[in-house]
Amino acid sequence: MSGAHRELPRGGPSNGSVSKSLNQAITQAATLQDLIHAVVVNFGRMNAVNYCTAYHRIAKHVEDLRRGRSPPEAWPPAQQQQLGSLLSELNAALLPRLEEVQAHNLGLTLWSISKTCQLPQAGTNELVDALQAEITSRLNSATHDTYLRDKHYNFGAQALSNIVYSAATMGLRPSYELLHAVGRGVAWQIEEFKPQGLANIVWGLGKMGVKVTHEVRQMVEVLGREMTAQLTHARHKGSVAPQNVSNMLHGLTNIGVAPAPELLSALARCADSMLRQFGPQELTNTVWSFSQMFKQGVHLPPDVNALIDRVPDEVLLLFGDRAWRARVKPQTISNLGIAYAHLRRAPQMLMMELMGEALPMLAQFKPQELSNLLWAMATMGFYPGASTVDAITRAAGSAADRMKPQEIANTCWAWATMRHFPGAATMDTMLAHADAQLDRFKSQELGMLCWAVAKLGYMPAAQLVRAALPHMAAARAPAVQDCGNMLWAFTVLDILTPEVMQLLAEKLLSLPREAFTQEAFIQLYQAKMSLSQQVYDIAQYIPPELLAQAETEWRRQSGEYKVSVTHRDVASIMHELSLDFEMEKKIEDGLVSVDIALRGEMVAVEVDGSAHFTMNEPFVPLGRTIWRWRLLASRGWRVVTVPYFRWGLMQTLTQKKQYLYTLLQAHSVWDCFSLDPQNRDAPFRPPANLAHLTPDEVFYLAEQGIQPSSLVAASAGTTPAASPATPLLAGLGPAVAGGSASSAGSAGLPAGLLPMPVSLVPPGAGLSAQAQAQQQQQGGGYGRLPDNLYASEGAQGGSRAPGGPSRLGSAGGSSGGLNISAQPFMFGGSGTLGRVSSGTPSVGAAFAGGGPASYLSRGSPAVGGLASSGSASASHAAPASLLRPSGDSGSFGGSYGLAPTAPAFTPSLPTLPQADLTGSPSLTRGSGLSGSSSVPASVASSAAASPALPPSLGLRAGASAAATAVSHSPSPPPVAGLRGSSLSPLNPASQIIPPRLAPPDLFHFEGPSQQHLSSPSAVAAAVGAAAGQLSGRTSSGGEGAAHAAGIPTPGGGLDSDSDDDVGDLRAMFGAVIGTQPTQPARALSVEEVRRKLALLPPEAAVADVAPAWLAGWDAATVVDLLHQLDSPTTAARTLQLFDWLRGLAADSPLAHLCTPAAYAAMIELFGKWRKPKQAVRLFAELKERAEDGAEVHSALVEAFCRCGQAEVATDAYRNMLAGGLAPSLAAARAMLDAHMQQGAWEEVDTVLAGLVEAAEQYGGRAGGAAGEAGSDAGSAAAAGGEPGLDAELFNWVIEGACAAGNTSAAQSAYDHMCQAGAAPTASTFAALLGALRSGHSVAQLADLALALAQQAGGPPAGARPAALRAVLQACSSRGWWDLSLRLLQAIEESGGHPSLEEANEVLAACAAAGAVDDARQLFERLGRYGLQPNTGSYLALVKAHCSAGQWAAGAAEYEAMLAAGLWPNEELASLVVDALWCSGLPWAQAAAIETFNQAISEYWLLPAQPSATRGLLKLDLRSRHLGTGMLRMRRWLHDMRATIGNSSAACILDQTKRMCIVNTAPDGLDAAAASQLNAALKAALGASLVAHKAPFRLSFEGGRATRMESATFMVRKWLFTENFQEWERTCSGRAALAAAGPAEQPSPAAAAEREAHRHEACLQAFATVQEYEAAHPPSPSAPGLAPGSGYAGQRRTELAEAARHLSLGRDATGALWNSAVVLTDRCVSQGYSTGMDALLAAACVALAAQHEGAPLDLPALAGQLDRQVTLQCVGLEPEQALSAEMMQVAAALQGDTACISAVHCWKVFAERLECDVQDEAQVSALLADSLQRLHRLALGQEHQQLCFTHAPSIQAAAVLLVARKERGLVPAWPTPLQQLTGFKEDLHPQFSEALRELQKTAQFGSTMVQTVFS
Repeated sequence: MSGAHRELPRGGPSNGSVSKSLNQAITQAATLQDLIHAVVVNFGRMNAVNYCTAYHRIAKHVEDLRRGRSPPEAWPPAQQQQLGSLLSELNAALLPRLEEVQAHNLGLTLWSISKTCQLPQAGTNELVDALQAEITSRLNSATHDTYLRDKHYNFGAQALSNIVYSAATMGLRPSYELLHAVGRGVAWQIEEFKPQGLANIVWGLGKMGVKVTHEVRQMVEVLGREMTAQLTHARHKGSVAPQNVSNMLHGLTNIGVAPAPELLSALARCADSMLRQFGPQELTNTVWSFSQMFKQGVHLPPDVNALIDRVPDEVLLLFGDRAWRARVKPQTISNLGIAYAHLRRAPQMLMMELMGEALPMLAQFKPQELSNLLWAMATMGFYPGASTVDAITRAAGSAADRMKPQEIANTCWAWATMRHFPGAATMDTMLAHADAQLDRFKSQELGMLCWAVAKLGYMPAAQLVRAALPHMAAARAPAVQDCGNMLWAFTVLDILTPEVMQLLAEKLLSLPREAFTQEAFIQLYQAKMSLSQQVYDIAQYIPPELLAQAETEWRRQSGEYKVSVTHRDVASIMHELSLDFEMEKKIEDGLVSVDIALRGEMVAVEVDGSAHFTMNEPFVPLGRTIWRWRLLASRGWRVVTVPYFRWGLMQTLTQKKQYLYTLLQAHSVWDCFSLDPQNRDAPFRPPANLAHLTPDEVFYLAEQGIQPSSLVAASAGTTPAASPATPLLAGLGPAVAGGSASSAGSAGLPAGLLPMPVSLVPPGAGLSAQAQAQQQQQGGGYGRLPDNLYASEGAQGGSRAPGGPSRLGSAGGSSGGLNISAQPFMFGGSGTLGRVSSGTPSVGAAFAGGGPASYLSRGSPAVGGLASSGSASASHAAPASLLRPSGDSGSFGGSYGLAPTAPAFTPSLPTLPQADLTGSPSLTRGSGLSGSSSVPASVASSAAASPALPPSLGLRAGASAAATAVSHSPSPPPVAGLRGSSLSPLNPASQIIPPRLAPPDLFHFEGPSQQHLSSPSAVAAAVGAAAGQLSGRTSSGGEGAAHAAGIPTPGGGLDSDSDDDVGDLRAMFGAVIGTQPTQPARALSVEEVRRKLALLPPEAAVADVAPAWLAGWDAATVVDLLHQLDSPTTAARTLQLFDWLRGLAADSPLAHLCTPAAYAAMIELFGKWRKPKQAVRLFAELKERAEDGAEVHSALVEAFCRCGQAEVATDAYRNMLAGGLAPSLAAARAMLDAHMQQGAWEEVDTVLAGLVEAAEQYGGRAGGAAGEAGSDAGSAAAAGGEPGLDAELFNWVIEGACAAGNTSAAQSAYDHMCQAGAAPTASTFAALLGALRSGHSVAQLADLALALAQQAGGPPAGARPAALRAVLQACSSRGWWDLSLRLLQAIEESGGHPSLEEANEVLAACAAAGAVDDARQLFERLGRYGLQPNTGSYLALVKAHCSAGQWAAGAAEYEAMLAAGLWPNEELASLVVDALWCSGLPWAQAAAIETFNQAISEYWLLPAQPSATRGLLKLDLRSRHLGTGMLRMRRWLHDMRATIGNSSAACILDQTKRMCIVNTAPDGLDAAAASQLNAALKAALGASLVAHKAPFRLSFEGGRATRMESATFMVRKWLFTENFQEWERTCSGRAALAAAGPAEQPSPAAAAEREAHRHEACLQAFATVQEYEAAHPPSPSAPGLAPGSGYAGQRRTELAEAARHLSLGRDATGALWNSAVVLTDRCVSQGYSTGMDALLAAACVALAAQHEGAPLDLPALAGQLDRQVTLQCVGLEPEQALSAEMMQVAAALQGDTACISAVHCWKVFAERLECDVQDEAQVSALLADSLQRLHRLALGQEHQQLCFTHAPSIQAAAVLLVARKERGLVPAWPTPLQQLTGFKEDLHPQFSEALRELQKTAQFGSTMVQTVFS
């Protein structure tokens, strides 16, 4: 028997010995059964200590079994009872003996109870209470000394931890007396805690949900400080486990105490070091805790952010571990997603992985986890695809019955935010459970739920939203957003009434005004617009100032629109259809914009892109889209929607034309929405969100208990003959067609039918008997609003012919207080109910009768499950839409007696006179309804038997073959784009289709078929002309009209007689598909012939092919071909072609091609080829035939000039003039060029004078033709039809004269220019004033400029010259700010004020010169002139600041411009971004990125433009500044990484093999500046990328970057490496910001002021450096410094090391010993020699310290010298020797001991970049390793000769630039340093030389830089 089982003897040992023996027996028990046996056997001899030990060992065994997946709850009952009985005995025995237990055992016992309390036992609660009381008593009664000395009171760190942890584990309520006592013990023993103990206490406090008292806060702070100390200083008492970090953070979050940043950083660093050891739960809890802190406003240190950024990548790796993956639970997935959503991060790849893990275990998700997962996805904008979201949605729908209000609201909100429609059935289920617990919803949850259902456009939710209103009204303090969301839901769902508006308005007005957001204002104004046509005024509920603010916000939001590609495509097709329209038409005083509005018609074509519909199929319109449709319809617009998912199916132009044509004929917006262009006969299908239902239909369905989702299911089986009679929004969809009514459907509805609106006003209420009778005839429905709210339209009536359709008029004078947007907006006027059989009343009449008997009498079909017999009755009359009229045909969207809201579109047939069609009056609205219109018999006869239109017209089939006469036919729908005309798809031959809307290529009759018909009279005239033309060709006018309109004639289907007649089949088929008959072969183009000649075999003759190739050409085309053939490969063919032309016979059909113009072209070519004699021969040939006109002479002059024969050219030119021929401008320019090169300015003047005289003689002025072309063309312009004399020609001469220094010739050319009437330009005045500027003062130059401007012509003397602005432009281009200001002063002195354009030019001149003060003063004076600054004004001001180095002030002006409501242009936005980013300051770069992102989102700047061609990807940065280009590249790479990581679709990197970076020069940038920018951009970008191991190769040519390229697959791989993340952190400045620590972002004005002060201080410091360098220039050729002198090399290195050693501890940056090295160099260069190098180094250190004013203890410095060596070398004691050496050095330097080293300059640079040189992190982030490089330079370890050849500032600047570049910091040389030093890489020779030496780059030749990427 083992020792654990043996019974100890009762006698013998003492009690203490027995207790120890018992403890030993208890602790040695190997199993739980052994332990129980030992305790039971020895229970009577155990004392309190033994009881505690037994309890602890039992708990340990139970815990071990639990970890082995055998928890005590799963044990057999007998085993549980056995152990429970023993525990009960222990509880009872221990309870009275707690006083005997030592302190640490009390805590251990409490922990043991927490592990075993699940077992059935007695006395546990009593023992726990007693333990807590005993612990509290001991801790409160003990003093600090007693606690530490006495074990009875000293609990120890572990016991204190167990006390809190156990209480939390058992779910006890917090005992604050106990916690405060524990806090005392924690404070006394804090240094003894291990990390686990610290974390357990914090976790326990959070788990119990303690209130943060003063004592609790103190305890948490003490624990936090200790945890920080242990993690930071590595002094912890035990290892830190992942659970410790997780528990600590989790507890801090639950307690609600903001932890210190140091603690968070320490925990983050610790977690980062062992991240892969974290389990799923620990990792999730860690991230979740950080997210909750972030949500509560706690600032997360950079270490935390870095950890958060790293976790997604690590999780992706950990998912590869099967064991780790197996521990992932639904809560892990849900919490991890929601954590990153709270952190405002969207790790797409992580979310994709989580989705893959979640799908297989969706059944295990709790409702809260499903809701949280959907909420996280929606918050971070993550949409993994419709199938994935559908799977999660189905799981959420199944768990809806267990969801709480918040979970329901979050789920619905997530669906709406993701634009994912879950299906009507799921929505019904979710809303049913929401309705059952509405009283438990908070105001926020109500607002979210209402907003969600409205966003999804789920119309059946109107019942729930209305039911939620009282709960929102009863809420105590709802947020503005909650009330606004509910108001918006009422608006979108069309249930907003004045009463609802009043209730919500009162609630909104009770809230503080400052809480109103832009969204709330917009929602309020949407409600106002929906009620705008009510008889009630919304202003009585909302104060005017709120409405004004709401209108302002609405205008701001509605003014931001972008025309999409689809939008433009639809517009182009409308052009093809010859429709007259306007894009983005503003209506309602600019409040609403119509996508495409037909001119002359109230038709709105809405091109609805993907943002208007849900993301998943079936695509249903969102609530805001439905509201917009309804709003336009309520304003009288007919709405036609073009859904993007339908339009995208159209691949060809013909398909698009036919689809759009069909849409324009549709009766309702729902017909447009449901029209399937690939199956036009498909039945109408209601939208899946049932958005077409009206509120009354929804309420009726709810009253009857009908599930709305059943309507969607029932409609799936409908056919074209029984399409549902469904209202569109608040009107009708396709009408019922076909035979008898179907049997009743499920849920009391006929199959395939959806209900119609019922009247909200009792039928006949308040109306006269006559009005009631009229209403009964019309049918029930919404009451019509007062007529003055509609367009002028009278009530229409009519009679019904026997067997014909019922005629339903409008609701006359009825009025109602209903929302106009709730009116049915049918576009068919007073349409028909459908064709009902004889004796069957209209539905409206049946319903208006009011009784069930009349409702079901006379053969009406069964409705809602009621019997169809006349005797049947019902307790409630169903809405009219539930009736399905019988008959053999149906109307295409009649209004069922409901008043239309767009009466301007009430259709009518064209009124055509019987006799004379040419005098047809305007079409009268409604004429076809009253039966008074006269229609030709031929038209009526054809209408009587007209078949349905063929499907090619895009119209629905199914019309009755026995139609009624035109005068009694139903009102057809209007044709979009035509006023007062209509086209009935059911009776097409009853009217003529207006040609402008005919199907594509189906109309071929003569007449005005393609003109824009914008009025009824134009339509009538076109119809009359067509009918008149056809009357002579056909025996029947009606048949001829039908043929002309493309409508098949009766009796033959598609063919006129029979299907066997196929003679016109090809033409008919061409008309159907929209093609034209084959045309004769066209003439070849010039390019085609040129290509053919180039490819012509050498042995082939041009004469053999030219006749065929040039057939159909004219002479001008041949001349064009001759010029095009001017290339080395086709020059010979040119001669052959011309020889063939010359040899054509006079009677040849192509003889007209050989003209003098062709000779002139060849003469010009001979001039280019330097063949002047051949040119003379051709000229002689023409002269012999007397065909040598001005054109030929001009060509000859030009040829001579090209050949360098100036004298002969002069002779030819004079010969022209003598013959009365005026030279062409090209010839004159050639002559001018020849004379200018020879310096013959008199000849130049003569030529100009002749040109001006000829122009005046023949009426030609500058910029226009000098006269008409003729045989004796008098001028160049006349001869060739060329432009007249323009400013460019004169400017060229003036600039040439000024460049030659001949101002007189320039003045003379200007005189000729003014005489010719050519307007001087800025170039003119720039050249003239530039030449005159050196010899005149500013005042004199201003007078000359005014005189020149006055000479150019314009207003009378004394008035401002018209050319003055050109003068100011010249000043701005040249930077003549002083002259421009003087001109401005002259304007003011004359009593005038400058215009804004003139003032902006002056500002631009100041900006170009950097005269920021003058620019600032002028900008402030604009108000005095009555001018408001515009974008150009701010651009010039910002440029002025940036030119003067005041970039921060420029950024402040930019912010002021935005605050003023002005938008920047591309140049200004780019300039500000570049100025901020190129500063290199972390906060400025962060502001630059923010500004850049704003500019991109607002389209002020465009992103980088990629293009792929033949496997090469060209990324065009399109930047005019360096900073903008860098940020464009960063954003493109970032977006590309997101695209690759988050989508399975191939990206552009997969489609190409290589990529290169280019930068297209923007407008306004000259070629030289563009080239310099491209090189600098590629160099900076390439250096930054290569430094971070990016796989790019950068090529240099002559020291300038030329090409930057890479392989795309390598770029793709690099995007997912840590190098890319580090590059992005560096490029965005986040790394530097993190190193700088949290700092408040300064305001623009404060930043500008701070920058100005810092710049001024650094300027003063650098001025000292410049003074030193001027006095002590480098002397590399000094005898002591020259190579081989013995100093440069090892000796100098040893001296520098000695100086460094002697100054250790005196200066952290090493500036002191570097200065000492400078002194040493100076001494050696002066020939000084010392007897002891160490003594020289010490003397230089001492002198350097004196110069810098640094404290230095000379005895201590001398004490570092070796005494024996000093005595041996100098013979003096060290201190005496040092003093003597200092005096000798000073004497050698003639008392000038000034010494400034490169490190000193480096410190100035650091100060300018706001870098704390004492902070290593900041130095590394901003200055890289530049300080270490400078030290190596001073020590002679690198580039030692650089110290002798360059000044200290050059050394520091070059080293800093190279260090930053190699670290990848961009810009490598920030602009503040450029402005401070004046050093620029390309413009400063010494700086460039130092850089080349440091980088070892060649000044000339080709080099290449790349990195090795694997």
